[in-house]
Amino acid sequence: MTDHIDRQAAIDALARTAREKFNLSDEFNHYLAGLMDGEIAIRQLPSVEVEPVKRGKWLYDGFDGYNMLGEEFRWKKCSLCGYSYSTALSKSHNYCPNCGADMRGDEVEPVKRGRWEPHPSEREWDICSYCHLGTKRREYGLNDDGTEWVTEQSYTHCPWCGAKMENEDGNENI
Repeated sequence: MTDHIDRQAAIDALARTAREKFNLSDEFNHYLAGLMDGEIAIRQLPSVEVEPVKRGKWLYDGFDGYNMLGEEFRWKKCSLCGYSYSTALSKSHNYCPNCGADMRGDEVEPVKRGRWEPHPSEREWDICSYCHLGTKRREYGLNDDGTEWVTEQSYTHCPWCGAKMENEDGNENI
């Protein structure tokens, strides 16, 4: 796993070390020149976009029934935003599809970005462009008068990889 540090904090640590180790002497001037080269090198390092990781857990939110194999379905709820889903639709998500909270543990990762792409053959499903896993986002049906209805989940994050979903213009989906 890659460590992420604050660039200015690293430069300040270099300067603090120089002040503590040397006094104003010729040796200090040579060390100071090396320190300045180090500062330039740190400033030229590429940056990685990271944001604080929201951590949550799935809480039991009620019984939902049994399937034909006798497996129990439960409602699970995100401990941060309260989003609920039934395990009848999906066993478990690594991320909350509503708020993006990481449900896996203590790993820190760079921010992932993706967008929902239509599944090539299933119109109810969309594919995450980052991890290429599918999520059922739409339900279709017919009204009594024969017109079609559709309900759509507007997930802001992929439940499998946690990627923030963007729309076609590169803006975040809200």
